[in-house]
Amino acid sequence: MLVLAVITALVLCFLVFRTRFGYEIRVIGENTEAARYAGIDFFRTSLIMMAISGGVAGLAGVGELATIHHHLSYPETISAGLGFTAIIVAWLGRLNPAFTILSGLFFAGIIVGGDAIQMSMNMPAATVNVFNGLILVFLIMGDFFLSHRVRFKRRNS
Repeated sequence: MLVLAVITALVLCFLVFRTRFGYEIRVIGENTEAARYAGIDFFRTSLIMMAISGGVAGLAGVGELATIHHHLSYPETISAGLGFTAIIVAWLGRLNPAFTILSGLFFAGIIVGGDAIQMSMNMPAATVNVFNGLILVFLIMGDFFLSHRVRFKRRNS
């Protein structure tokens, strides 16, 4: 499944950065009004992109189900919050499919290491989720402070 994920990420990277459709996606993502002014069909492009995204998410779900769980008896425990982790992975990868491979491997290590820590130290199951949440908060704060310079002014007394 790892090989399939890497191939999918590379195909998406090619699609986003080397095709006209990828250019339309990037323009819509940056400024929808400019995309409409340029004649890009927002509805068609969004619909195709949602279908591609849903297909890739379904492929990931099938991989999770077929390789790890082998059955569908308890659907509420299958995903275990992986969708929320995927948001952090995409943010850390700066929405670039090639960089999300690296950030995905980083978070896979966090999840596997967190499971090992939970078992060996009898920690609560939410420990990894708290750690992922802290990473997301610090990423958002870092982006904010990169784009907004904070200055402290002294009061003249």
